[in-house]
Amino acid sequence: MDYLHISLVLALILIGIKPIYAQQKEATTFLQNLDAEIAIPEEDIVLINEILKGQWPLGKELTKKIMKLSFIDYDDEQVLSNVSDSESLLAISQNDGVSDFLRQLITIIDKSALRNKELGDILVNQYMVFNDDYRYRWKFNYNLNDYSAGLIAERDPNEKKLIDHLSGYLSRKYNSGELILGDYQIVTGFGLWSWRSVSTRKSFESIAGLPRMGRGISPYRSSNESWYLRGFGYTKEIKQGNLLISGGYTYQDGKLDSTGNLTLSTSGFHTGATSIAQQNNITESVILGQWNYKKSNSQIVTSVASINWQDKSGNKKQDWSGSVAFNQLLEYGNIFGELGRGYNRTAGIITGLRLKFLNVKYLISSRYYSKGYSALRSNPFAEWVGKDRNEFGIFQSISFKHNRNLFTIYGDLFKASDVKGDDSFPKSGQETGLRWEKKRGRQYQRIQWKWEKKSLENDGVYLFAQQLKYEIDNTLKYSGVFNFNKSIWGKLQLTYSLDR
Repeated sequence: MDYLHISLVLALILIGIKPIYAQQKEATTFLQNLDAEIAIPEEDIVLINEILKGQWPLGKELTKKIMKLSFIDYDDEQVLSNVSDSESLLAISQNDGVSDFLRQLITIIDKSALRNKELGDILVNQYMVFNDDYRYRWKFNYNLNDYSAGLIAERDPNEKKLIDHLSGYLSRKYNSGELILGDYQIVTGFGLWSWRSVSTRKSFESIAGLPRMGRGISPYRSSNESWYLRGFGYTKEIKQGNLLISGGYTYQDGKLDSTGNLTLSTSGFHTGATSIAQQNNITESVILGQWNYKKSNSQIVTSVASINWQDKSGNKKQDWSGSVAFNQLLEYGNIFGELGRGYNRTAGIITGLRLKFLNVKYLISSRYYSKGYSALRSNPFAEWVGKDRNEFGIFQSISFKHNRNLFTIYGDLFKASDVKGDDSFPKSGQETGLRWEKKRGRQYQRIQWKWEKKSLENDGVYLFAQQLKYEIDNTLKYSGVFNFNKSIWGKLQLTYSLDR
């Protein structure tokens, strides 16, 4: 049977259209220049391929897609929001006020514009990997005028099914809104209610990404098997902003007992007896609504969702989650935040202030998540995730740019917010970093130092100790991209641990 699976997969891969080698090369080159320490959602990679292939015409619609990329700088987003046509979009490549990443992306789009006219509106990507069994993934995207459609088929290693995951969508744009049928995701606020499958991480790039609000509903482009919503999503523009109504269901891996204890798995792998038994065991039904109120300098987003879970044995559980997020532009920056209500009456809040003066940027942000905070598709800026989410923290960062030299410093302090009475050593930690980088087109050099001090878990060994034990990580890293000629490029990365 395994040979049959392999032959069918190879047949599937051979069915497609002519590969878009130029766009694939450009997308790979562009993504390689991003910070290697930042996890990029798969939907970003798919979206970059679609953008560089020419799935949308130059202008405002393409700009909206660019603004959905997770690594776009907050200041870049403000520039992109003022794009009205193809001329104003392409002019960004000559704008010294935006990031090198955005200038490079617009330059590649500009060079690809004429070539893309000959490629049509269909994009097919597929790959196959043999490593302890085999993995394959096949993606189809179609865009034409106001219509778009997409399909993803995937098989993970050691899965018994030929197609382990199948996802698709169909969308239609109207003058005052959009309708999506099938699989979609909602990226809104700052991660407390619904976000990408990858959260905004603590790093040197947080000063650019953390102040950004989510861009709302969009078709689902990832192969992540648990992060999408399935059903319908309808948005409508009104005088007071934008309304979103959505409903549907998804199958989730996990278990639910008669007392209402719910455990969900997001790994997507089904190779052991337990994971196979829990595969698609939970039906998650969702009804949600959202009001996005916008004025010239203000934005307030109110979201709420009612959820019902039921397993194959008939056990049921109901709950709801919601949030209120805001962003207020100031003369020299912006103030932002989100207050969330999670499942089981948990709570979360994140606030921040970002300032910009000439070539200096400063960010300070505080966060609080009660123990086990979780909402619809929550994935906030945090140290701990999932059931371990339980913290209070303060993050700060400052950057200074001089010519092509950028200096960035960041620091974060955090500790467990809800502590048991008999816990003498609650979890805590701190980290800080210093970076210098210099960029020129695709070439860059970067030197950084990062120091982390985090408490070890209570493992029963030091329960009777007199002080908390810590794990310290102290590293120095260099990375750079060089070109030897027009066609040969090289990347060098060195890491040295300063720990004893």
